[in-house]
Amino acid sequence: MSPDVAAPYLQFLTTLTPDGIGELDRHCAPTVRFRDPFHDTAGIAAYRQVLRSMYEAMDVDEFTVTPPVCAGPVCHFEWTLRYRFRSPMLPRASSVIQGASRLLFDADGWVTAHTDYWDAGLIYERVPGLGLLVRGLKGRIANA
Repeated sequence: MSPDVAAPYLQFLTTLTPDGIGELDRHCAPTVRFRDPFHDTAGIAAYRQVLRSMYEAMDVDEFTVTPPVCAGPVCHFEWTLRYRFRSPMLPRASSVIQGASRLLFDADGWVTAHTDYWDAGLIYERVPGLGLLVRGLKGRIANA
């Protein structure tokens, strides 16, 4: 499969706003599966809800992607998310998560699976109290 097949979906993701979540239907199969460290959903309605929840929890300052690498029906790309939490209980400072994604397309070019890979510990470290525990555990593991 050509990277050109992934281009419209990646353009959608990099320009996504809360008002544009309904446009997900133009790119994904009705049965699309979305997975990341916090979610494992099936169906476009569930994927839309993941995106809505993300925008309720954070302000997305920037989402950038690398050109995809595709083989057969699978495409991979790396991404960078710059965001700020909205909750008054969490730090408002700008944060960055870097990750990678795997997309699976059907024969008609619809996204049938989207899996994000990233370190969820980066989120846990930002939570007051929990962050101290996570950083302490990471330090102990690194020095073991």
